[in-house]
Parts: sequence; C-alpha cells; structure tokens
Amino acid sequence: MSKNIEDRVEDPKKKEEQKNQEEGKQKISIFPSHSKGNNNGKRHVGETSDLGILIQQLGRDISIHCLLQLSRSDYGSIAALNTSFRSLIRSGELYQLRRKIGIIEHWVYFNCEVLKWEEFDRISGRWMQLPKMICDECFMLSDKESLAIGTELLVFGKELMGPKMYKYSLLTNMWSVGKMLNTPRCLFASASLGGIAILAGGCDMRGNILSSVELYNSDTGKWETLPNMNKARKMCSGIFMDEKFYVVGGIAVDKITQLTCGEEFDMTTKE
Repeated sequence: MSKNIEDRVEDPKKKEEQKNQEEGKQKISIFPSHSKGNNNGKRHVGETSDLGILIQQLGRDISIHCLLQLSRSDYGSIAALNTSFRSLIRSGELYQLRRKIGIIEHWVYFNCEVLKWEEFDRISGRWMQLPKMICDECFMLSDKESLAIGTELLVFGKELMGPKMYKYSLLTNMWSVGKMLNTPRCLFASASLGGIAILAGGCDMRGNILSSVELYNSDTGKWETLPNMNKARKMCSGIFMDEKFYVVGGIAVDKITQLTCGEEFDMTTKE
C-alpha cells in the first residue's frame, strides 16, 4: 500500500522541469500560429493571425499600449509584419486611441510638384513620399486648396465636369475621391481640430462670395452645414482656439472692401 502512495506523489523537481520546458516552447514563437499544412507550424509575413491577440505573451491590450507610444511613421513597417497588425493599423483604432489619450504628432504636407505630395515628420526628421494623385488634366492645372485633418489630407480643385475633392488616407496609403461639400467653394477659410474641420466663406463656382459654413467629420466622411457667418467673405483665414473656430479678415461681397473684423463659432453651443 505504501508503494501505491509513493507512485501517486509527484516529484517537485520533475514538475518544475516540465514547467520550464513548456514555457520554453511557448517563447519560441511570439505570434500565435493557426495555419496548417506543410510549413511545419511556421508563420510567414502576411498570413492570417488571431486579431484578439497581437503578441501572445503580452496580450492585445498591452500590445496596443506599446504601439501607441511609437511614432506613426513606424506604422507602415508594423503593418507589413502580418495581417493582425495590418488590420489594426488600417482600422484607425490606434489613431483614435492616440487622440483620446492626448498623443499628438504634427506632420507637414508639401506639394512641390504637380500631383506629388511629401510629408515631413519633424520629430524623427523623416521625409516620406505620398502616392501620386490620379486625376484629369483640368484638376491638375486648376487652383487647388488643401487641408490636413485627422488621418486624411483633403485636396480641393476643379475637374472638367465640376468641383472635385480628393483625399489621401494615412491608414491605407491611398488616394480616393471624397464627398464634396454641400456648397462647393474655393478661397475659403479653414482649420482642423482632431478629427473635424470647418470651412467658412469663400466663392462658389459662379464667383458669388459666401457666408455659409460647413463642418467635415473625418470619421464619417460627411459634411454638416453650420449657421451662416454674419458677413460673407472670401480669402479669409480660419483658426481653432479654446474650442472655438475663428474667421478673420477677407474680402467683402463688393469684392473690393478688405474686412478687418472677425467672427467666432462656439463648438459647445453651436453658435
């Protein structure tokens, strides 16, 4: 009977050795492998992986927290690791979380050649080329205006058939046709704050000077009409400050008078 009891008692040393062996096997692969076939369980770049766990040993939440601390100029390389990271980058979740916890990176976009844009990360000192815009010759030769907002760069111009807006997405690294304003215009005041932008005044396609104002939401890609300004104006300047949007200066409806006054729009009261 004593022999049977001894057989059932586990040796502490053997138990510890087995535990270490199991942990060692788990540490061989950082990313979980779900693929089957003749690859002997090895993962390759671009294969499907579990979106719930980005780095197995850390877990999804800690993995995302680490990614939030990186410069967004590194996200392109991270997206090339596997489909989990690529899906995470393209979903926009990281950028929304960065905005929520107050992580801000100011990039500058330059248009030095027709249809060719470059972006500059002043923190890392990196220059990056954007894909070339694909548009007709009329848009290429027309006067254009641009606005950076959230993860997008908006470029306004005119094609043969009318006004057009192209937008570059940092998430996909691609250009696409965006939804035009409710009232297409040029020579307007504009400014962005987080994921929204406001465009005010300017001229319509017939040259009429406008007092109308529109808000763009980069998350939805939609335009919302806001209350009109007190004075119609073009070639004016816009800025966000203390949760308010300000429009300053410009040329009045007589197309001669230079305005020296300004107006404000309160984002809280919507007035």
